[in-house]
Amino acid sequence: MLKNLAFLGRLLFWVLTIGFTLLLVVNALPYFSFNPEYSMLGEKPVSIKSSGYFILFYVHVASGLLCLILGPVLFIQKLIGKGIHKILGKVFAYNTFILVPTGIYLSLFAKGGITSTLSFSLLGILMIICLLKGIQQIRNGNVKKHSEWMTRIYALAASALTFRIFHIALLYFSADYIEVYVASVNLSLVANLLIAELIIESKRRTITKTKLSWEELRS
Repeated sequence: MLKNLAFLGRLLFWVLTIGFTLLLVVNALPYFSFNPEYSMLGEKPVSIKSSGYFILFYVHVASGLLCLILGPVLFIQKLIGKGIHKILGKVFAYNTFILVPTGIYLSLFAKGGITSTLSFSLLGILMIICLLKGIQQIRNGNVKKHSEWMTRIYALAASALTFRIFHIALLYFSADYIEVYVASVNLSLVANLLIAELIIESKRRTITKTKLSWEELRS
């Protein structure tokens, strides 16, 4: 019974994650009309609407979408095979090294001022730390620890999804758009890290129970 509930919980989690990812991809596609007045781009001051800013913006959006799409695929290694997992993992890593610096640069012009800038910068720094830790663990042959660090980095990347959920929800309770924006940024970061740790701890307990059951059978 508990195993079935755990399976259904994981299934629901991935269905929602993939669903929201696809929704975000669809919503982001109009940015690639390269219209400088589209959505949030039109809200930016004329002083920062340089070709350099737009190039980095589009690079960031493209790398962000790739990161969100690759994440779920990499967690189903049994379906894609070890070789493809390794190749896509390298793509994910190189892509992260593009995503984070461009994100930190763009955060300098984010709504919410210095608070948002610091939050987005912290998000980027944590992603790099998790990525480097994940690379280190897989090079050491520790697949379990590698998986845990990659769970954390994907959770951080997926804060782009939960940010929008918090943002929409909080707007029902406050008319202060900037206040809601800043709160959503921070809540998505904290919530996703907590979810990542819950997933990691759940996996650890499952592995421990499996080992104990196997030892009982052998004794």
